[in-house]
Amino acid sequence: MSYGMRGKVKEIVTSMDALREHSRSPRNITLRQYIGEKFKDTAGKSLEVGHLYSELGIDPLHTKLNELYQDEDTAYLVSEVIRDGLRRGIGMAQREQLAALKQALISQSTITSEAGNTRFISPEVFTDPIMRGAVQAVFYPDLVIREIGIPQPNVTMPLIDLSDAKLEESAEGATIEVGTVSYGSKDVKVTKEAKGLQFTYESLEFNTLDLVALYFEDLGRQLGSKLNNKAVLALINGDQVNLSENAAVIGVTDPTKGFQYRDILRGLVRLSRLGRAATSIIGNEETIVDYLDIEAVKNKQFSGNPLLEAMMKSPLPTKQSAYVSGKVAANQLVLADASSALVQLTARYLMLETEKIVRKQISGTFASIITGFANFQRNARVIIDKSVNINAANFPAWMAPYED
Repeated sequence: MSYGMRGKVKEIVTSMDALREHSRSPRNITLRQYIGEKFKDTAGKSLEVGHLYSELGIDPLHTKLNELYQDEDTAYLVSEVIRDGLRRGIGMAQREQLAALKQALISQSTITSEAGNTRFISPEVFTDPIMRGAVQAVFYPDLVIREIGIPQPNVTMPLIDLSDAKLEESAEGATIEVGTVSYGSKDVKVTKEAKGLQFTYESLEFNTLDLVALYFEDLGRQLGSKLNNKAVLALINGDQVNLSENAAVIGVTDPTKGFQYRDILRGLVRLSRLGRAATSIIGNEETIVDYLDIEAVKNKQFSGNPLLEAMMKSPLPTKQSAYVSGKVAANQLVLADASSALVQLTARYLMLETEKIVRKQISGTFASIITGFANFQRNARVIIDKSVNINAANFPAWMAPYED
């Protein structure tokens, strides 16, 4: 069946690359999204990648990579097959799929099975993306509010300080005390991250498209690991060279005992008073093990009621996502509110460049992305250092609760 896409693969791929590198509003568009937006059937329903493959006679389970190279038009699909593998390696594809499934559940929508029968979404639909996501070492998307496309590698962001904007009591007829909100700007620079693989023609050209995509997932994991490091360093040091946006570092009750539950609570309570829910905790291998070994973390609560039941009215997180990063210094744990701490700024989305050395029968694929991380609210994270006493390193003035 003809869907009007034959002979247009080059046009499709070059159009997507243009959108990804748009000078004012770059877009991280996928082949699936592009086809769904640009191509419709006779009933006006969006077409899918499967329709394109069907029209071109491509079966990802059986079609070999070298078969695509035999046609000038389908050769342009190679980069998209590789890009799909990279996106899975970075974890982008899984998160998009899970987000779509969650949205479908919220809206109580239905899905259609391959047999054409309509049924409600059931838990097994989540199995594949969750299991694939479970093997990913990439967690930076979990630490950011959202990813924002920017037109150039440098961006000016607002810098707002609410520390002096406090409500004051005022007697009848008295002059009202006026608080101030400091407003300024800061420049944030994003950098290019790139990874490449070289391989012989024979190593890939006789493999199927599905296997090629799986092969490049490893490259995606390497690239994603570098972005993990950038996000964690932004939480710790901020986005300014002079460290003016770095996180506060506080000590513990007793350095000889290391991390205790009360030390974690101290950070959670202060962040809660600032309206932050620290649902993320990051440390190196040693400090995360220390955290997971705290009695209150590893042991279940006893059944029954306490003698004097207390209800915490300043909400504290009941669950925390723990992440391991070698960029966190020894003896430290980072508490962060992922809904307030960081934004990801991307000047160029995931792009691919290829080169061929015909004489050596070697081909190389290089993936690159121009992205970085900027602090949104400085007081949305705090670092706890188990080697320092809290009396010597307490919360700084800019982390004072608003009502004090």
